Amino acid sequence: MACRIDLDVLLETVDELSVGCGSARGEFLSEYGLRLHDRLERWTYASTPLNSVTFASTGGDGVHFCLLVSESTSERDGPVVMTVPMAEQANHVIAESVCEFLGLGCVHGWFSLEQLAYRPAYTFELYAHADPPNEAPISQLFERLSLSPRALQLNRLEELRHYVASVLLPNPSRG
Repeated sequence: MACRIDLDVLLETVDELSVGCGSARGEFLSEYGLRLHDRLERWTYASTPLNSVTFASTGGDGVHFCLLVSESTSERDGPVVMTVPMAEQANHVIAESVCEFLGLGCVHGWFSLEQLAYRPAYTFELYAHADPPNEAPISQLFERLSLSPRALQLNRLEELRHYVASVLLPNPSRG
């Protein structure tokens, strides 16, 4: 059964859950490296894809998550690109949907995903297990949205590699 969660459903659910916790949208999962943004717009790092909408960040070193927008995808549930501006290879397509992306953070959150750009073997080992979340904010979100945990797997990232051709980057200008 396909997951039917897009960005609108995610934001609405987090808004509802965060009210119960007395926090704002951006703070609800921030302890786990996922700061959901109030404004959906493309961040302007040189490595941020031109055809993307930034919906979240980790809170560290400009690392952010975007939905890739193309003829076959939407800005509400396209493939998720993680941009790590300080890395040599800055962009990584890590999920095909918001639902799949959320599943990756179930155990270790989303902050450490940036290590994929620096220490891939370590990151695959860290995210190798897809156990159900047991900490309150994440488990509440997973329960409310009926999400499934997902392991980060090399073969899955290779399957997603075809989206890399859709990533449009700014032309570097030299002055």
